[in-house]
Amino acid sequence: MNMQQDIRKMLAETGLTQTEFAKIAGVHPVAFSKFMNREGCSIAERLVPFVYGDKRPNRNASGAHDQPQQRSNSPSECQRQ
Repeated sequence: MNMQQDIRKMLAETGLTQTEFAKIAGVHPVAFSKFMNREGCSIAERLVPFVYGDKRPNRNASGAHDQPQQRSNSPSECQRQ
């Protein structure tokens, strides 16, 4: 089981809605909904390659940041799990 499945089970057992649980947990309901609709992917997992990996931004000679890479429609590594 993954965390989303565990949360759905807990919500069914308690009768709480996602919005009610998000408020209790102290997270924004929209952010929680997005988390629940992804395949186990958290924002931290999505940021790792940009901070520690091969997608880390570099400064070019002019001092400006490299242009962000285009988002792909293919699932990211964390969405494939």
